[in-house]
Parts: sequence; C-alpha cells; structure tokens
Amino acid sequence: MACAVLGAGSWIALLAQRARGAGPSLSTLVVEWPGRSPAAETGAGVLDAPVLPGAIAQVFALAAAAESGLVSSSTTYLCRRVVTADGRRFVCTHPDLKRPLTPAEALAYSCTDFFADLATRLPRASLNRLRRGVGLVAVGDDAPWTSAVIGLAGPPTSPRQLLTAVARVAGVGPDTAVPLRASTRALVRSGLRGVADFGPGLALVGRERPSLMTGGASPLP
Repeated sequence: MACAVLGAGSWIALLAQRARGAGPSLSTLVVEWPGRSPAAETGAGVLDAPVLPGAIAQVFALAAAAESGLVSSSTTYLCRRVVTADGRRFVCTHPDLKRPLTPAEALAYSCTDFFADLATRLPRASLNRLRRGVGLVAVGDDAPWTSAVIGLAGPPTSPRQLLTAVARVAGVGPDTAVPLRASTRALVRSGLRGVADFGPGLALVGRERPSLMTGGASPLP
C-alpha cells in the first residue's frame, strides 16, 4: 500500500509500504514547505519505485469530475457495496453507513462503487487534463477505464510523484497548485481530511495534528 499524509501546518509527508516479503517494508519522506527542503527520508528505493496508485488515483478522478460539473459538495450516492466493471468484481470494504455518501466521504472511505459509477460519466479527456496538470502521465486508451479511475490500472507512478501530485490538487504542498475552482479544491480537501478524521487513516494520525491524507491499496513491488 501507499499512503500520503499532507500536513496542514509546515510539512508534508509520505509513507510507503512494500508488500510482505519484498524487502524493507516502510519508507518515509517528509518535506518542509514552503521551503521545499527534505526534512527526512528513508527507503528511497520504495519511494521511487513505480506502482499502481490504488485509491490515491481517486483524488484526481474526483477533482476532474468536480471541474466537469459532474459532482459537487451536495451530491449524494448510495453505495451498492459490490460492482462489476472491466470484467472484474469490486467489493467495497468501508463501513456501511446506511445512508448515501457525499463525494468527500466517498473519497475518504475510498468507496470503489462511487468511483466505478463516476467512471461511466467521467470523460477520459477530463481526467487526463487534470493528470497532466499535476505532472502525471495520461491514462492511455488501452487501459481499462473503470479500473484506471479506481486506481488499479493505468500508468504506474512512484509514491514520490503521487505525493507531489496530490499536494498540487489540495493546494498545500511546496509546488504550484494546479488551477482549480475553489469549490473543487475545497471538496477534495474535505475528502482528504476525512481520511484522517474518520476514515482508514485515523489510526495513523493523531487528532491533535490537523492533516489531509489519502491512501492507496495497490501493492508495491
């Protein structure tokens, strides 16, 4: 898995973990900003090894969808828990809230069904425009589209590059933020904050330190 943590104060950090039995298991990168200088780093080989982004890719999909007018903060979606796309069966593992999710909650919980449904409406060109804007390679025409939106297909990317790209979407990192509507950035930031406040990142970040977070479930080599 890979997990990016974006501090709301004066740091951004990345944690990346290899699959079991594949060597050193945990790598970290902490960067002070706006000074842009690395404060600490361990395991550069893991940080720079290209991987499928997993749920981190959903940050870019949500931002592209919001910019295209497909979702807003008032959108709601009832997770079906199981969805089939690209010949694969995807199962959501987040808690069943017994009510529709907002887009921010869908990002925070990494709701696979929400993003699988979004993929049916999100133009490839819109997502690729956003990806190029944050320095990522576009999703090719040969990549299974829904899987790419979810984060389980498409161009492999290093955790270090993913951290930079997420920070540029959230507008909190040392690099220039990608131009987005204020409402789009607020929506993404709300979802990233939710990962740490009530989602799967709660165990990694104490409530005493406000944070933005996203995680990816794709195994590292």
